[in-house]
Amino acid sequence: MLRQYTELEIENIAWELLRRKPKVRACLPIDVDLLLELQGISLVVVAGLIPRFSIECCAYQLHPNGEVIVAIEKFIADSRSEPSYRQILAKVLGHLTLHKEVLDQTGSIEDYLALRSSPAWPHMEHDAHRFAVSLMAPEELVAQAAAPLYAQLITEQGFGELRAIEQQLRNCLATTFLVTTEQIHQRMVRWPCQIYQRVRKSVSLGSPQLLPLDSGQVAQHQRRLFLSGRES
Repeated sequence: MLRQYTELEIENIAWELLRRKPKVRACLPIDVDLLLELQGISLVVVAGLIPRFSIECCAYQLHPNGEVIVAIEKFIADSRSEPSYRQILAKVLGHLTLHKEVLDQTGSIEDYLALRSSPAWPHMEHDAHRFAVSLMAPEELVAQAAAPLYAQLITEQGFGELRAIEQQLRNCLATTFLVTTEQIHQRMVRWPCQIYQRVRKSVSLGSPQLLPLDSGQVAQHQRRLFLSGRES
C-alpha cells in the first residue's frame, strides 16, 4: 500500500536528506546533480525520451546489481532553463526517496511508464513535487537568506509599496536558490516559510529587520497540518 505523507513529513524528509549531506547544504543553490551522485544514483542523458515515450525524465533500477538510473531527455538537459532542469531532477529524486519500495520494482523505462499509468501516480507526483521544492528551497535556508535581503531592500528603498518589496524579495530569493519565481512564490506563501506574512508584519511595524511570526501561531499551524494528514 502506498504510504501517505503529510506536508510536515515531506519537509522533514527533505531536510534530513540535506542534513546528511553537508557538502551539498553548504553552498547555494542546492546542487541537485551532486546530491544524486552522493546518493549513488547514476544520471544519464538520453536522446529521444520525449518523442518515443512522452516523458522528460524517469528512474528505474537495474537488476540484479541494483544500480539506480535517472534518465533525462537530452533536449531538456541541453536547452531547458536551469531552474526547470533542477526541478525535474529534484522531483525524480523525490520519487526515489518517498516511493523507494515502488520504484525498486521498475527495471526499465517501460516499467516506469506503466507506473505512471497507475491510479496512485497523481498522488505520488504531488508528493514528489512538494519534496522537490522543499529540497531546493529548504525552510531554514530560505529564512536565513530572506532576512539580510529584506534588510538590504529596506535600507536601499525604505518602506515603499508593500507589493514591490515582496516582488523584489521573491526575485532575489529565486536567483539565490536557482528556482522559478513561481516555485519560490509558493514557498513564501505556504507553511513553513511564510515569508510574505513576515514581510507584511515587519513593514506594518516599520521594522528594518525581518520579524518572526508569533511562535504560538506557527506551532498551532504545524500541528494542524500534521493531524489533518493523519486523519485523511
